[in-house]
Amino acid sequence: MDDTAYRQYQLERDNWLKAGRRNLIAALIKKSLGDRRDLEILDLGAGVGQNVEAISKFGEVDVVEINPIGLDALRQISIIRKIFDQPIPFDCNQTYDVIVATDVLEHIEDDRAAAQWIADHLRPGGFFLSTVPAFQFLFSEHDVALHHYRRYSASNYAAIMPPEMPVMERGYFNSFLFPLAVVTRLASKLASKPKLGGAKKQSSIVPGPINSIFKAILGIESQLILRGIRLPFGLSVFCRARKSTYPKAVPVRRSVVQS
Repeated sequence: MDDTAYRQYQLERDNWLKAGRRNLIAALIKKSLGDRRDLEILDLGAGVGQNVEAISKFGEVDVVEINPIGLDALRQISIIRKIFDQPIPFDCNQTYDVIVATDVLEHIEDDRAAAQWIADHLRPGGFFLSTVPAFQFLFSEHDVALHHYRRYSASNYAAIMPPEMPVMERGYFNSFLFPLAVVTRLASKLASKPKLGGAKKQSSIVPGPINSIFKAILGIESQLILRGIRLPFGLSVFCRARKSTYPKAVPVRRSVVQS
């Protein structure tokens, strides 16, 4: 993500979209591990720390971020235990109860290698909770500005998870606003012309009353997800995967006994 897009992202850190994602992630942590307060959590692509306060209620939080603007913001947050400033995969001897990634893996060219790194750094029984942008047909100038490699469907996102980190549940989020967003995005693509300065990120900043309405809508969607209700589309894919409590299978060498 370039610095111009990142500064815009920083302005959006507490808006309806970011609040909706972090509330969903916090709800999924609680669903997965209850009201524990002793968890060790890693926030991948932590941005400017928009998720940190919500997930820190469950335990200690470490973060991964590589953008200088994000790193400056994260260093001001005292409740963060450790900051990693390298892109994954990197050498790390720490493992976690929960790894969180809100709109991160679409930025990584080899997303399967990233998912494997995540599995390797989860403790047995630990959870990977994440969101990514949905539907490749919506790929646009917005994705280019954010340095996305792709968008996902719920099924092909689940398919990149390694066998030792099977998907417990998956689905779509930000569904009620999907029709409006599709019309807006496709109209923008049809009308787009080459612009000076390159691709531009689409803003999610809206007036206060609309922000409150959109935030409430995403709150309702989170409750539907927790009740097992799945909608067939949305602007985001969410996924809850769990690290197996069993070690990877090792091939057994059989000896041949001759009579």
